[in-house]
Amino acid sequence: MTEKPGKGQRISFGPFQADLAAGELRKAGRRVRLQEQPFQVLAALLERPGEAVTRDELRQRLWPDATFVDFDQGLNTAINKLRDALGDSAANPRFVETLPRRGYRFTYPLDAATAASGSDWRKTALVALVAATAAAIVTLSFRDSESPRPEPPTRRWSFNVRDLQFRVAGEAPVAISPNGRQIAYATKGSLWIRDLDSETSRRLEGTEGMGIYGTPAWSPDSEFIAFHTPERISKIAAAGGPPTTLCELTLKTHPWQRLSWSTDGSSIVFASGSAPRTRLFEVSAQGGAARLLLEDFGGANTTSFLPTPSRRVLLYSRGLYESELVVFSFDSGEQLALGRGALPHYSPSGHVVFQSGLLTRGLWALPFSAEGLRATGKAFPIVRDGRSPSVSNDGTLVYAENTAPRDQLILLDRGGKTLGPAGRPQPFISQPTFSPDGRRIAVKGGEDETGYDIWIHEVDRPMKTRLTTHDGMDLMPVWSPSGERVAFSSDRAGRRNVHAKDVDSDEEAQLLFAASAMGQWPMDWSPDGNHLALERTGDAGAMDLWYLERNIEGDYEAKPIRRNRFIEQSPAFSPDGRFVAFASDRSGRFEVYVCSFPRCTDVTQVSVNGGRQPRWAKKQEGLYFVESNDSMMEAAISTHPRVEVGAPRNLFTSPYLYVPGADGRSWFYDVSDDGERFVVVEPSESAGEGSPALVHVWQNWAAAFAGH
Repeated sequence: MTEKPGKGQRISFGPFQADLAAGELRKAGRRVRLQEQPFQVLAALLERPGEAVTRDELRQRLWPDATFVDFDQGLNTAINKLRDALGDSAANPRFVETLPRRGYRFTYPLDAATAASGSDWRKTALVALVAATAAAIVTLSFRDSESPRPEPPTRRWSFNVRDLQFRVAGEAPVAISPNGRQIAYATKGSLWIRDLDSETSRRLEGTEGMGIYGTPAWSPDSEFIAFHTPERISKIAAAGGPPTTLCELTLKTHPWQRLSWSTDGSSIVFASGSAPRTRLFEVSAQGGAARLLLEDFGGANTTSFLPTPSRRVLLYSRGLYESELVVFSFDSGEQLALGRGALPHYSPSGHVVFQSGLLTRGLWALPFSAEGLRATGKAFPIVRDGRSPSVSNDGTLVYAENTAPRDQLILLDRGGKTLGPAGRPQPFISQPTFSPDGRRIAVKGGEDETGYDIWIHEVDRPMKTRLTTHDGMDLMPVWSPSGERVAFSSDRAGRRNVHAKDVDSDEEAQLLFAASAMGQWPMDWSPDGNHLALERTGDAGAMDLWYLERNIEGDYEAKPIRRNRFIEQSPAFSPDGRFVAFASDRSGRFEVYVCSFPRCTDVTQVSVNGGRQPRWAKKQEGLYFVESNDSMMEAAISTHPRVEVGAPRNLFTSPYLYVPGADGRSWFYDVSDDGERFVVVEPSESAGEGSPALVHVWQNWAAAFAGH
């Protein structure tokens, strides 16, 4: 139990130190301006950490003579000024918690080791100086001995980042340097650096355009940072200066996963492609062409090297919805699965620190032997709401707080002009789908730590409602032709089954089809309501096209449309239900095709410069798709009596049409049935709302879990 401080103490918490005797507040050694009354509130809370301090007690302390006539307003002002000084907020408190109708409570743990009595702090400092000098003499005298190094201190603090750039799955690109002195992160489309002994960050000029692509990777000597944009991989000195291009990229080799700098500093490795199949590339740290290392890397989404200088070993996670930790040895070619998890990073404490899942929150640690390449214990939780961990060589853990960025559905016309927002902002929106009448939009969205659900946003009103409430992952909303039901994929039974739920009913969702060991995801409902097009995991990393057909009894049976060794995605029914559009990498890059349904004969190519995410406008003969990630294309298509395709034309461009790195099951736009309106998912700051976030720093994090 933490000992309560007295009124004469100097009290440390996070980066702050409060001298109760002198009435001063300092942050990282620098004085913070704080008026007398807010400081007295802080002092009262620090004297009783973790306990409720009532508003009446604060009134008696601040205005003992009872002459103040507007006590409530005065106390509220003092609390607000205190929170401003601490960088705190009432909605998401780290230090001062509001107890409704009662008072306040100080919730941040105090650093008892640095708190000393105000009357004898000089004596304490002198003793510490003498001890430090003696320790230095001993170290110099026995520097050749094998005495163990003293354990570094355990400290925790945080700093705010406005508009911290989150990726599609919620990953925040934050990385601490190997020497534990600097943090690199992406925000406002650029790379920023924060020295751990500084209160401000600085932008690295020349890194503009990173956007969601900008996950940084430090060189082993902490001198350089590698980053990537859609066009190239570059490196830049942490001290600043012009960036150096290491290699140019094409759409075919776009790296959407984290870069990883090899332990010897000679090269940078990245995985590229689309789940479930990705490829592993390597580029020299001095620059040159990217070299293909592995043709099939099993759907990897993050990579990092283990500290094994004598051999090259990669730690990574694979999979989007059910991610798994894997160790890969370049020497033997073996891949060892370590269990569920994502975004792994090795800690010198002998742990793999990872996020519970790519689409879930919370950090865990798995005891692990880097030499033996095996787990040495069971994983245990370390941070409930953290994500995107990064660990330095001195055991400092950095992660982002679980303050989810909010997205907004934005309506566009055929020229790309903004018509206005739809529904309400929400964390991690994707897979938007117009209802047949165009009045509602179904999405996959997150709102709390229970997982992802299907939500319904109103087009003409700032309203949203939750359609599914089951713990776990409900994804891929597909409207029935009548607009009365929504089909979706759910892992609530442990496998990716297909369910459907009435939109205006409180009854439980109906199981339409139970999956085998293969994953399957609904993509479109036929106009007559008798068929449901699916993506289904195939062999050796392929993705096949299937459909569910309703029989006389009303049950659904699964049947194939196309099965081969390619990745084929996003099946969409034509307005008459006689054809299916889809995307395939059969040519070496993704293009959009149309074939007859259900046999898929007479395949016709629609796109000519790459294409993904095909959508039909159900009330007209027009097919829409995304070209080169940001171009909205329209192709006039006639299906009577046979397929005839017109030349695709560009309607508009938008950076929010497609997110590289998202597989074909994570679409970010839709078109209304009349072809007149489009919906895209944009960060809420583009609609006038920022996304504040916290980056947490935890030095010697493993000391808190010494018993594990």
